[in-house]
Amino acid sequence: MQEGIRESDMSRSRDLNDSGVELFLTGEIDGAIEQYQAALREEADNATAHNNLGLALAANGQHEQALDAYNQALLHNPQSRSANLNRGLSLLMLDRLQEAVDDFQAAIEIDEENPRPWEGLGEACRRAGMYESAADAWQVAFGLDPNNTVSAQQFAIALCDVERLDEALAVLERAVELRPEDASSHAFMGRVLLRRKDYGFADRVLRHALSIDPNNVEVRYDLAVTHLGKGETEEAMCEMELITRLEPGNEKANVDLAVLRLSMREYDDAEQRFRQVLAMNSENAKARYYLALTYTESGRPGAAMEHLAMLTAEDNLFAEKAAELLQALPGAD
Repeated sequence: MQEGIRESDMSRSRDLNDSGVELFLTGEIDGAIEQYQAALREEADNATAHNNLGLALAANGQHEQALDAYNQALLHNPQSRSANLNRGLSLLMLDRLQEAVDDFQAAIEIDEENPRPWEGLGEACRRAGMYESAADAWQVAFGLDPNNTVSAQQFAIALCDVERLDEALAVLERAVELRPEDASSHAFMGRVLLRRKDYGFADRVLRHALSIDPNNVEVRYDLAVTHLGKGETEEAMCEMELITRLEPGNEKANVDLAVLRLSMREYDDAEQRFRQVLAMNSENAKARYYLALTYTESGRPGAAMEHLAMLTAEDNLFAEKAAELLQALPGAD
């Protein structure tokens, strides 16, 4: 106990801390911060109040200040699992990944049966590119909390990162069992099946996801790709059309639909869509390249040259292809 602190001061500090917790739980973050700071003026070595102050500051997005509070909490209680965990989460938000890993591991050493530090460790390792370690951490987290669908999905993501697709599907099947009405697990399963080129199964799973969430454009996009995998171009275009109606500003769907129109030699529609995308985002290199290709294939090489010249003058994924196409045009130097 800090020298000079009376029992009455400690009692007031605890009361102020409890008041801060009540405010925090009702979303009154600034009020909670004031109460925690008042508690610490009464009892400067109150590790719980320091930790709670850190949580409130983090909730306000003040992660640097939160780190100071967690440091004080750990100074007064080095074995605080929650302070190690919370400091790790703020470090994660600040993209200080190795420090976050260290804190999550410290929290695990204190209480290895709590899934939360394992979850944090999995996320930190994944963001740091340590994919095998991330998969191992999420496996433990999911084992400790097997009814958590979010944990299941994150574990499946980690498994996909290391190409363990069959295991990822098994985990997602568990997530679907837990929450059959949750479209996200069905959608993720469909995406993994698509990655395995199991187009028939992916089709069924993605359609089920859409029966739950019919306006989910990401699932519709995956279904369109599934149709392409099955050689069903018309069906793929129908899905893309629907996406562009749901989200007219969806550049990816508009460009891919225009590319499909181009492949069908529907030059006018393709040109219109590419131009619409470029009106929204003049830096969309894919739209500009395929607009030039549309002009080339429809017998308008002069119109193509301007767009190809723009692409070759910039650093983009289509610069090399644009240079090759430009060189092949009639009248090219």
